[in-house]
Amino acid sequence: MQNEWAWARYDKYPVSPGHLLITTRRHVQSYFDSTPKERLALNQLLEEAKKLLDKE
Repeated sequence: MQNEWAWARYDKYPVSPGHLLITTRRHVQSYFDSTPKERLALNQLLEEAKKLLDKE
C-alpha cells in the first residue's frame, strides 16, 4: 500500500507476525526529520495496515 508521501509493505524477514515496513518515499535520517505531511501520510498508512492485519 502507498500514498503520495509514504509506502508500506510486509517485511521480507519479519520479526513477528504482521511485521510491516512503513517509510517515507523520500530518504530521511529519522522519523523526526520527516515533514508534517510525511508524518500524516505515515500515520494514515499505519491505520490502513492495522485494519488489514485485523482482517487476517
